Amino acid sequence: MKLALMFTQVHLPHPALRPFVKFYLVQQFNATPGISTVLSCKGLAAIQFSFKTPAVTSFYYHGTAPEDKVHLGETPAIIGPPTTFGHAYFVGEQNLLAVALQPTATHHFIRESATAMTNRGINVELVEKEFNEVQEKLLGVAQSEVAIQLLEPHLIRFFHQNASYAWKKDLSVITNYIDQQMGLIGVEDLANHFHLSRRWLEKQFKTQIGMSPKGYARAIRFRNVLKHLYHMPQPSWMEVVAQFNYTDQSHLIKDFYQYTGSSPKEHFQSLHVVEQNIHQNF
Repeated sequence: MKLALMFTQVHLPHPALRPFVKFYLVQQFNATPGISTVLSCKGLAAIQFSFKTPAVTSFYYHGTAPEDKVHLGETPAIIGPPTTFGHAYFVGEQNLLAVALQPTATHHFIRESATAMTNRGINVELVEKEFNEVQEKLLGVAQSEVAIQLLEPHLIRFFHQNASYAWKKDLSVITNYIDQQMGLIGVEDLANHFHLSRRWLEKQFKTQIGMSPKGYARAIRFRNVLKHLYHMPQPSWMEVVAQFNYTDQSHLIKDFYQYTGSSPKEHFQSLHVVEQNIHQNF
């Protein structure tokens, strides 16, 4: 198995897209003969496009049948909000443009409750065929910056035409607060802080984000745990337990199994460069 030098870039979206798009993540590498890797839970959904060349890539979430995997080649795909880890396969030249969505953007994109996409991936043509035409043009583009310039007007038009603001409160304010707290906040404290009922929060989170407020906060906490650990070659697990408000070390290990499929030691022993590059930017 060989992986050529990986090129990774992060680009910020046009201001008109900021309510819907967190950032663009570009990854370019060559996987020969092929790479099979586990991708840990990032807590965010993404729309995946290939540019320059069709990408031989597939993905499915843990707990779903392998035959339900979504293929990214000459058609784009949306990878929904996760509560678990996923399995990915890459072969050959990869020029991938991921549109990392804001937590509430999945609902606006699929135009129904985000729970329909939780732990699921589908081809974008099932949502909007317009993006298939964009994808065809992207395959004639060699530079990621040009690919983004080509794609962005379509994203702006689509989101602003389909975004529903008929909510009592936009959850993006609340999810931003959870992000700022690094996921270290309980549902009751969250409800009290925003003067909202727990029942309302539960309903709106499932509709707009695809998971419960507790589930979202847990995913954000774990994402921050991994970022922390990636910069610590010899971590103190008890320090991590205390810093991220886990009950004990077994509580932390339980989250590792849910979000990576392995124990902390196994995860870092088998950590693939693709997963590390993705996680350091998500």
